[in-house]
Amino acid sequence: MPSTFAHEFKTPTFKAKVAFRTGLFINGQFVDGSDNTTIDVINPTNGKVITSVSEGTAKDVDLAVEAANEAFDTTWGLHAPGTQHSILMSKLAALMEKNADELAALEALDNGKTFNWARNADVAGSIDCICYYAGWANKVTGQVQEITEDKLTYARHEPIGVVVSTRISASRSSS
Repeated sequence: MPSTFAHEFKTPTFKAKVAFRTGLFINGQFVDGSDNTTIDVINPTNGKVITSVSEGTAKDVDLAVEAANEAFDTTWGLHAPGTQHSILMSKLAALMEKNADELAALEALDNGKTFNWARNADVAGSIDCICYYAGWANKVTGQVQEITEDKLTYARHEPIGVVVSTRISASRSSS
């Protein structure tokens, strides 16, 4: 079972206790990596370990892609209208806005930025990005092209499936 990171912020700009799981999020659950290894998260301002997070391996990526493909093929992909995608992305943006100070404090701790920079640039920019794509999610349409006077083709824009992204911060090192 993945551990939980807990931290109490006592700064002039943010005072609160935060906690979250440090595992990999695969198929709707937080899990340890398949090799049970972790990566230390280092505070760049003092070089001390903040916490350790589960390390994902190629096997974990395969499991995540398999789960995502299953969701894409059965309940998400073409089975969910663009309006549903838009609503869910808008909910994510609203949750990020509601918890923006907490996200900014964590970003500042992880990257050594000031709270205000993290809040007004990183977190605000992330929220804006999610809102932007939420706005487009229900506007993807096809096009009809006239090939000849008696023939038409239809171009249908569809989701392509699972896309994998990884993030390795300069403030992390393997344990």
